[in-house]
Amino acid sequence: MATNRLFNLDGRIVLGAALLLFGTLLLLDNVDIIEVGSVWRLWPLILVAVGVNKILGSENRREFGSGAWWIFLGLWFFVSIQHVFGLGFRDTWPMLIMAWGVSEIWKALAQRSHVSIAKKNGNATD
Repeated sequence: MATNRLFNLDGRIVLGAALLLFGTLLLLDNVDIIEVGSVWRLWPLILVAVGVNKILGSENRREFGSGAWWIFLGLWFFVSIQHVFGLGFRDTWPMLIMAWGVSEIWKALAQRSHVSIAKKNGNATD
């Protein structure tokens, strides 16, 4: 119960932590302590942080799905830019079509579940 309450406090904590990290890196670059050039290749992880933020603050399946999309896009960009497992954009673009398909199935199941619950409660409108 306490764990759920911690996550429900505010999803902005994830976004704030990401901004704090990137701000710190830029400051250290400005004072010549580190070289940020290679860190900029990690920008897709910002999209992942946005997705985690959305999921932590989600109140329904639609918001959860939106967060999942952000995470997917961030990871897809990361894999494609960093050539993880030798994969680039040319190799991974079909994953976007697959994810779109998963998204449509998710929406249909969520809608069906919502209608089923409404009928069970006697609130369905035909």
